[in-house]
Amino acid sequence: MSYKSIQSLLPVKEKAILLDQVEGLNRYLCILPNGELESQFGDIEEFKKQSFAVVGYEDVLGDFVGVDIKSGQLLIVNHETLHVEERLNLTFDEFMKKD
Repeated sequence: MSYKSIQSLLPVKEKAILLDQVEGLNRYLCILPNGELESQFGDIEEFKKQSFAVVGYEDVLGDFVGVDIKSGQLLIVNHETLHVEERLNLTFDEFMKKD
């Protein structure tokens, strides 16, 4: 998945989608529009070394939501270490089609 194809799927306004529940709390993935991504995280291409693009955040721990460049798979990335904490069984394209 290219950076351009990822950017083309970004919403016009922030999109929060329920992922699951953790200890009784709803866990949302929040996908940001391109302009907000740049103001929050800088240029998404700066994460090329990590082989993912940041597209938003997870609301329980504040970790990054990333997209694996090769597979398009959604990732939860530790906001301090940039280590991939979780690989979701969902692609960014599939996720953005959810309501």
